[in-house]
Amino acid sequence: MNDIWKAVKRCKQLKEQGLSQADIAMRMKVSRAEVSHLSRFDQLHPKVKALLDKYTLPAAHLRELVTVKNIYQQMQLVKQAYIHDWSSRDLAGEIQLLEEVDTLAKWQTMKDDQLGQKLSTLTGFTSVVKRGRRAKNSTNGGYVVLAFSNDEELEAIIKKLRKN
Repeated sequence: MNDIWKAVKRCKQLKEQGLSQADIAMRMKVSRAEVSHLSRFDQLHPKVKALLDKYTLPAAHLRELVTVKNIYQQMQLVKQAYIHDWSSRDLAGEIQLLEEVDTLAKWQTMKDDQLGQKLSTLTGFTSVVKRGRRAKNSTNGGYVVLAFSNDEELEAIIKKLRKN
Protein backbone atom coordinates (compact mmCIF):
# COMPACT_ATOMS: atom_id res chain seq x y z
CA MET A 1 0.00 0.00 0.00
CA ASN A 2 1.52 3.32 -1.05
CA ASP A 3 1.40 6.61 0.86
CA ILE A 4 -1.71 7.91 -0.90
CA TRP A 5 -3.80 4.94 0.20
CA LYS A 6 -2.41 5.16 3.74
CA ALA A 7 -3.51 8.80 3.83
CA VAL A 8 -6.93 7.86 2.38
CA LYS A 9 -7.36 5.20 5.07
CA ARG A 10 -6.31 7.59 7.85
CA CYS A 11 -8.64 10.28 6.56
CA LYS A 12 -11.53 7.81 6.45
CA GLN A 13 -10.84 6.70 10.03
CA LEU A 14 -10.84 10.29 11.29
CA LYS A 15 -13.99 11.07 9.34
CA GLU A 16 -15.71 8.03 10.91
CA GLN A 17 -14.83 9.50 14.32
CA GLY A 18 -16.98 12.49 13.43
CA LEU A 19 -14.19 15.01 12.89
CA SER A 20 -14.71 17.92 10.51
CA GLN A 21 -12.54 18.42 7.42
CA ALA A 22 -10.74 21.23 9.21
CA ASP A 23 -9.97 18.99 12.20
CA ILE A 24 -8.83 16.16 9.94
CA ALA A 25 -6.61 18.58 8.03
CA MET A 26 -4.99 19.77 11.24
CA ARG A 27 -4.37 16.23 12.49
CA MET A 28 -2.97 15.03 9.18
CA LYS A 29 -1.05 18.28 8.58
CA VAL A 30 -2.56 18.78 5.14
CA SER A 31 -4.90 21.36 3.63
CA ARG A 32 -8.68 21.03 3.79
CA ALA A 33 -8.65 20.69 0.01
CA GLU A 34 -6.35 17.67 0.36
CA VAL A 35 -8.77 16.11 2.85
CA SER A 36 -11.52 16.57 0.27
CA HIS A 37 -9.36 14.91 -2.40
CA LEU A 38 -8.54 11.99 -0.12
CA SER A 39 -12.25 11.48 0.58
CA ARG A 40 -12.98 11.43 -3.15
CA PHE A 41 -10.16 8.93 -3.76
CA ASP A 42 -11.80 6.62 -1.24
CA GLN A 43 -14.96 6.62 -3.36
CA LEU A 44 -13.18 5.00 -6.32
CA HIS A 45 -14.50 1.56 -7.21
CA PRO A 46 -12.59 -1.32 -5.54
CA LYS A 47 -11.53 -2.65 -8.97
CA VAL A 48 -9.99 0.73 -9.79
CA LYS A 49 -8.24 0.86 -6.40
CA ALA A 50 -6.84 -2.62 -6.96
CA LEU A 51 -5.54 -1.56 -10.36
CA LEU A 52 -3.95 1.52 -8.81
CA ASP A 53 -2.04 -0.77 -6.43
CA LYS A 54 -0.50 -2.39 -9.50
CA TYR A 55 -0.14 0.77 -11.60
CA THR A 56 0.85 3.43 -9.08
CA LEU A 57 -0.02 6.98 -10.10
CA PRO A 58 0.54 10.28 -8.27
CA ALA A 59 -2.28 12.08 -6.44
CA ALA A 60 -2.52 14.68 -9.22
CA HIS A 61 -3.56 11.88 -11.58
CA LEU A 62 -6.14 10.59 -9.12
CA ARG A 63 -7.68 14.06 -8.87
CA GLU A 64 -8.31 13.88 -12.62
CA LEU A 65 -9.40 10.25 -12.56
CA VAL A 66 -12.19 10.74 -10.00
CA THR A 67 -13.95 13.05 -12.46
CA VAL A 68 -14.65 10.07 -14.75
CA LYS A 69 -17.93 8.34 -13.89
CA ASN A 70 -17.48 5.06 -15.78
CA ILE A 71 -15.27 2.59 -13.86
CA TYR A 72 -14.20 0.78 -17.02
CA GLN A 73 -13.01 4.06 -18.52
CA GLN A 74 -11.21 4.77 -15.24
CA MET A 75 -9.49 1.39 -15.42
CA GLN A 76 -8.43 1.95 -19.02
CA LEU A 77 -7.14 5.43 -18.20
CA VAL A 78 -5.10 4.10 -15.26
CA LYS A 79 -3.39 1.54 -17.49
CA GLN A 80 -2.76 4.02 -20.30
CA ALA A 81 -1.46 6.74 -17.96
CA TYR A 82 0.95 4.29 -16.36
CA ILE A 83 2.13 2.61 -19.56
CA HIS A 84 2.60 5.87 -21.48
CA ASP A 85 3.89 7.82 -18.46
CA TRP A 86 1.30 10.56 -18.93
CA SER A 87 1.50 13.74 -16.93
CA SER A 88 -1.66 14.80 -15.08
CA ARG A 89 -2.24 17.27 -17.94
CA ASP A 90 -2.02 14.45 -20.48
CA LEU A 91 -4.55 12.50 -18.46
CA ALA A 92 -6.84 15.53 -18.20
CA GLY A 93 -6.62 15.89 -21.99
CA GLU A 94 -7.58 12.27 -22.53
CA ILE A 95 -10.52 12.66 -20.13
CA GLN A 96 -11.62 15.73 -22.07
CA LEU A 97 -11.51 13.69 -25.28
CA LEU A 98 -13.66 11.01 -23.66
CA GLU A 99 -16.22 13.60 -22.71
CA GLU A 100 -16.22 14.92 -26.25
CA VAL A 101 -16.56 11.44 -27.75
CA ASP A 102 -19.83 11.21 -25.83
CA THR A 103 -21.10 13.98 -28.07
CA LEU A 104 -20.40 12.00 -31.25
CA ALA A 105 -24.04 12.20 -32.31
CA LYS A 106 -23.68 15.98 -32.31
CA TRP A 107 -20.51 15.69 -34.38
CA GLN A 108 -22.30 13.65 -37.00
CA THR A 109 -24.68 16.54 -37.66
CA MET A 110 -21.90 19.14 -37.95
CA LYS A 111 -20.96 20.50 -41.35
CA ASP A 112 -17.62 19.28 -42.68
CA ASP A 113 -15.87 22.62 -42.08
CA GLN A 114 -17.16 22.77 -38.47
CA LEU A 115 -16.01 19.22 -37.85
CA GLY A 116 -12.61 20.05 -39.36
CA GLN A 117 -12.29 23.02 -36.99
CA LYS A 118 -13.25 20.83 -34.01
CA LEU A 119 -10.67 18.19 -35.00
CA SER A 120 -8.07 20.93 -35.42
CA THR A 121 -8.76 22.05 -31.86
CA LEU A 122 -8.54 18.50 -30.52
CA THR A 123 -5.38 17.50 -32.37
CA GLY A 124 -3.55 20.81 -32.56
CA PHE A 125 -3.10 20.33 -36.30
CA THR A 126 -4.97 21.75 -39.28
CA SER A 127 -7.70 19.24 -40.12
CA VAL A 128 -9.95 18.93 -43.15
CA VAL A 129 -13.03 16.69 -43.31
CA LYS A 130 -14.81 15.70 -46.53
CA ARG A 131 -17.82 13.44 -46.22
CA GLY A 132 -19.80 11.86 -48.99
CA ARG A 133 -16.79 10.84 -51.01
CA ARG A 134 -16.81 7.11 -51.00
CA ALA A 135 -13.68 5.31 -50.06
CA LYS A 136 -13.23 1.90 -51.69
CA ASN A 137 -15.78 -0.65 -50.47
CA SER A 138 -17.54 1.92 -48.28
CA THR A 139 -21.17 2.97 -48.44
CA ASN A 140 -20.92 6.37 -46.75
CA GLY A 141 -17.30 7.23 -46.18
CA GLY A 142 -15.20 10.29 -46.34
CA TYR A 143 -11.75 11.60 -45.60
CA VAL A 144 -9.95 13.29 -42.73
CA VAL A 145 -6.72 15.09 -43.57
CA LEU A 146 -4.28 16.29 -40.90
CA ALA A 147 -1.83 18.86 -42.23
CA PHE A 148 1.74 19.17 -40.96
CA SER A 149 4.57 21.56 -41.74
CA ASN A 150 7.64 19.49 -40.94
CA ASP A 151 8.85 16.08 -39.81
CA GLU A 152 8.51 16.99 -36.13
CA GLU A 153 4.81 17.78 -36.59
CA LEU A 154 4.32 14.53 -38.52
CA GLU A 155 5.98 12.65 -35.67
CA ALA A 156 3.69 14.42 -33.17
CA ILE A 157 0.62 13.39 -35.19
CA ILE A 158 1.79 9.78 -35.24
CA LYS A 159 2.39 9.84 -31.48
CA LYS A 160 -1.13 11.20 -30.86
CA LEU A 161 -2.63 8.48 -33.04
CA ARG A 162 -0.64 5.77 -31.30
CA LYS A 163 -1.81 6.89 -27.83
CA ASN A 164 -5.11 5.15 -28.44
